[in-house]
Amino acid sequence: MEIKRNNQILTDVFLLDSSYVYEEIMGEHTITLNFRVMDPVEFEVNDYVEFEGHLYRIRNKERIRKEQSSLGWEYTIKFYSEQYELQNVAFFLQDKPDRKKNHDSFIGTAKQMLELIVKNMNRVYSGWQVGSYLETDAVNFSFKDKKCAAVLDDVAKAFETEYWISGKTISLGKREYDSNGLVLGQGEGMGFRELEITGVNDTPPVTVLYPYGSEKNLTTEYGYDYLLMPGAQLSLEKNVEKYGRFEENKQFDHIYPKGEFTVTEKMDDLTFRASGIDFDLAQYRINEEDIIVTFQTGNLAGYDLAIRTENKGKDLVWDDQKKRLHWQSMKMKKI
Repeated sequence: MEIKRNNQILTDVFLLDSSYVYEEIMGEHTITLNFRVMDPVEFEVNDYVEFEGHLYRIRNKERIRKEQSSLGWEYTIKFYSEQYELQNVAFFLQDKPDRKKNHDSFIGTAKQMLELIVKNMNRVYSGWQVGSYLETDAVNFSFKDKKCAAVLDDVAKAFETEYWISGKTISLGKREYDSNGLVLGQGEGMGFRELEITGVNDTPPVTVLYPYGSEKNLTTEYGYDYLLMPGAQLSLEKNVEKYGRFEENKQFDHIYPKGEFTVTEKMDDLTFRASGIDFDLAQYRINEEDIIVTFQTGNLAGYDLAIRTENKGKDLVWDDQKKRLHWQSMKMKKI
């Protein structure tokens, strides 16, 4: 069997009897190859084999076992079918994240959901398509920070059915076998003498991250419902060329516009001063909402207090030369 990399033959091996294919409905679909070679081979993520018209790729190097013997080097490598690409792609209602709250859910039929999954898959890969499906009513789906694989699981559960994937074609419905679905045989790619199933994390490291922050402290003029990276950057990429595109959509809700400053003077029980602020606090007030101060240290640690200002914040005096805000008569109340 030929093992390839970038459409080039890396090595051509003769399989031992312990090689086998494993497939289960809505579950694992892999091929495990056991073979010997005279000289060691450095296999990489995304090296692949073709079997019965389908591609199987290496997803992580941890599933490569190499052992030296009197006949050379013996390898046992687990390759994963194309359905595992579903675990690599973040699911978005549009072609990219637009960070709108109402775009984290969708009311759709089984056909519409499969079409959205395929659309997302073809955003990163190519050749994915919808197969057969059930005619269903529309159901509400939530896909916040989910990948296509998780959304497909949700679709199958919502309609109390199964899905199966042949190559890059996704079908939804009950899959029936003439037998119990387990086929054992002897020969290249099928025979085996011993089968051992172990639980491992088959998820490779993230190479494309879609990060976003909290919804706190954002004005309507910001243009997004959640905080983005500087310059409205949507994604971070690293090692894509080396490992492939493995996406993840993730919220960091502890990140939002805020400042940390030190109380430098207590004027009375309800009044204090703070220095080191290099912006005009009054200009960042959102819709006349109270400005909230969260104390992190001291006797008030853990308290969230609202600043009470007179004349809607006009008593905040900004010294443009010193770039410092002087808080005058800032009254605090517990909220």
